[in-house]
Amino acid sequence: MIARIGRLAVVVIGLAALASAGTITFGLDGDPGQNYTFVPIGAPNGVTDTEPAGPYPGWLGQNIPADAGYFFCISFLKTATFGASYDGTITTPSTLEELEAAFLGADLVSLGGQNAPLAEKGAISMAIWQITDPTPGDVPRDPAAQPYVTAAQNAYATGNLSAADFPNTTIFVPDNTGIQTFMLAAAESLPGKSISGNELSATPEPTGIVLIVTGLCLICLSRIKMAKRATK
Repeated sequence: MIARIGRLAVVVIGLAALASAGTITFGLDGDPGQNYTFVPIGAPNGVTDTEPAGPYPGWLGQNIPADAGYFFCISFLKTATFGASYDGTITTPSTLEELEAAFLGADLVSLGGQNAPLAEKGAISMAIWQITDPTPGDVPRDPAAQPYVTAAQNAYATGNLSAADFPNTTIFVPDNTGIQTFMLAAAESLPGKSISGNELSATPEPTGIVLIVTGLCLICLSRIKMAKRATK
């Protein structure tokens, strides 16, 4: 079954899949059944659009658990087939569109990735498609995607996005130019750059750690005092 499948990949995969500097294989698993329906901007009354929202289960390198992950595609008008595999090469985000898409991918990771609500996955999928293919008429405009598009564009325009911000994000470019390009969006440390309200940082700030430790100490002291009172 041929499907236009969205563009961003949410996942952490085995390092073995990324080690090769030459040709690498990417494969899609079965259709996850994530059909996302919305009313496009400017559509006549009663007209809706349904697209298969990412992320999609797949693998990069070998079809083994260590190389498995979840992926979005980043070329709306091209095709890919669930259950098929493709040879190609890997790179990292560098263009304006790739950096903005990686930003949205990291935000989806902060929302739970594959476990995020379909509404979030669908809106972010459509936002990434719109960013990577801005030609009017190519990608249906989803109203729910527009805040994500604007936030990603603003982050880039204000100089807050660079290639150095996405060391864990990988892009798979197929040798066959008719096949979609896929982006593996992993968790990135982007404090203060969240769209959804969840700070995109994998580790707590030092002050947060101090407060947590202090709180735990106070709880322990309180319990010790209560235990002493109970034994009197």
